[in-house]
Amino acid sequence: MSARLIDCLATTGDLAGVFDDEALVGAMLRFEMALARVEARYGVVPESAARAIGDAAGPPDAYDTATIAREARASGTPAIPFLSMLTARVASADPASARFVHYGATSQDVVDTAAVLALVRARAAGPHAAPAGTARHVRAQGRRLA
Repeated sequence: MSARLIDCLATTGDLAGVFDDEALVGAMLRFEMALARVEARYGVVPESAARAIGDAAGPPDAYDTATIAREARASGTPAIPFLSMLTARVASADPASARFVHYGATSQDVVDTAAVLALVRARAAGPHAAPAGTARHVRAQGRRLA
């Protein structure tokens, strides 16, 4: 079975790279590192914890996306297995800082922000992204998760 996290959003080769597993993990990493930096700036977490999170995060390809996808089926979100992996990486480098990974945030925060970061990249992808307003008047059925 494919390990793609958001396969259905990729409609071209360029967009496939925007929404591939490594890109989404990278976006989640950017969220977590930014969260730690801002929280350290305002004294919510120690500065040393923010540095440890940033230093230990590593590149997106260091994360096992097949495992993230498999465990996300059970947890209902890729955030939980991703955060387990990130926390383990931080704990191996600085055990005291591991408790500050994702401090004060929700699983939905990291997933939603990663999705928005991917959408921003998709918009910047050039001619493959729809020009602003082209679908403004297209009627489409929506759905709401309850």
